Amino acid sequence: PGVGEAGCVRTIVLDTRALAVQRVCLETAPARELAFSLGVEDAHLGTQLSISLPPDAENENGEIVIKVQYACSPECSAVQFLKKEQTLGKSHPYVFTQCQAIHARSLFPCMDSPGVKFTYEANVSVPAPLSVAMAALPQGVTENAAVAEDGSVTEEDGWRTFHFKQPTPVPAYLVAFAAGNLAKKAISDRIDVYCEPEGLEEAHAEFAPVAERYLVAAEDIAGPYTWGRCDLLVLPFSFPYGGMENPCLIFVTPSILSGGDGSQTHVIAHEIAHSWTGNLVSCASWEHFWLNEGFTVFLERKILARIAADDAASSGGDAKVAHAREFGFQALGGAQELKETVGRMGPDHRFTCLVPDLSSGEDPDDAFSKIPYEKGFYTLVYLELCVGGDEEF
Repeated sequence: PGVGEAGCVRTIVLDTRALAVQRVCLETAPARELAFSLGVEDAHLGTQLSISLPPDAENENGEIVIKVQYACSPECSAVQFLKKEQTLGKSHPYVFTQCQAIHARSLFPCMDSPGVKFTYEANVSVPAPLSVAMAALPQGVTENAAVAEDGSVTEEDGWRTFHFKQPTPVPAYLVAFAAGNLAKKAISDRIDVYCEPEGLEEAHAEFAPVAERYLVAAEDIAGPYTWGRCDLLVLPFSFPYGGMENPCLIFVTPSILSGGDGSQTHVIAHEIAHSWTGNLVSCASWEHFWLNEGFTVFLERKILARIAADDAASSGGDAKVAHAREFGFQALGGAQELKETVGRMGPDHRFTCLVPDLSSGEDPDDAFSKIPYEKGFYTLVYLELCVGGDEEF
C-alpha cells in the first residue's frame, strides 16, 4: 500500500491477471465509488490494480473496507473446468482450483505473495445436486439459494450455496475449492475423505489405516494441529500434482490409490506435514520456497520413521533400528532424485541454487523442481547433525 501524509494509507495495490475489474467501492461510511487504475500487463505477473483512497477511508476502528466487483476470464489459470465425460461418474461437470504459485491473482484481486496472509469467509453457489468443498471450515449449506452479483445470498430455486470460514491467516496460494458430484466418508473425528461417489470406498480404504496415524505422529513431533479439519479430497485424474497442502482440505491425485496396500500414502504424510511447515509458517517469497518444502520433507520423513518405529515396537522389533532404517531409506530415495534433477538441469543452472534469483519477474513455476525439496531437506539434516543428531534435535 501507498502511504500519504500523517501515515494514512492512500493507495492499495493488488495483483490481478486476466481479470475484468468493473468497479471498486468503499464500504466504510460514507460509502462511495473509488478511483482505480490498472498498470502495464506483464506476461507472468499480470496487471497491478491500484486503488486510490480518500483521507477519511478508515472507520472508527482504523479499518478500511473496500469491495471490488470483477469477473474472471477464460484465461484464469487458477481454475480447471471438466466436462462430465472427464469425471469418474460421467454424470456431472467438475471444477477445481490450483493457486500455487501465483495463480490466485487470476481468481480474485489479492496480494499474491506467500509473505502476505489473511483470513476469509466465502459463499459458493452451485446447481443442485452438486456440492462444494473448500480449504476452510464448513459453515453449512443453504438450499435454493445463490450468490447475487452484489455478494448477497438470495433465493434461487435449484441452487445450493455452501458457506465457509478460514479463521487462520493464509497466503493467497492456499485458497482452494472444488465443486462437483462429491460424497464423503469419515476416517476420524477430524478427517473425512471426499471423492466422487464411484471412487469413495476405494479412497477410504486406502487412507483410513494411516491418515489419523500420520496426523498424530506429526503432532507428537511438531505440536498441536491448529486447523480444525484435515479432510482429504481425491480429485479427477487431470489434477496435475501428487497432492496439494490446502489447509483443512488436502487435495490428492487418484494416482496414489494402489488397491489398499498404502504404498503411496507417504504423499498424505507430506501434505499433512505442510500444516506446520508452509501453511502455518510460510516462506516470505518464492525465492525461499525451500523453507516450505525442505522443512516439510524433513518432517514427512520424521513422521514415516515414527510410524515405522511404532510398528516395530508393537511387533516386538527394535524401534530405534526401524526408525533409522525408514528415515535413511526415504532420504536415499530423495538423494537419487536430487542427483537426477541436477543432472537433467545441469549443475551450473541457476535454478539448482537453494535460493534462486527470481528478481527479474520470472514465473516461480519455472523454477519448480526437486531442488527445494531435497536440497532443502539435506540442508536441515546437516544442521541437525551439527547440533547432535536426531536424538538431540
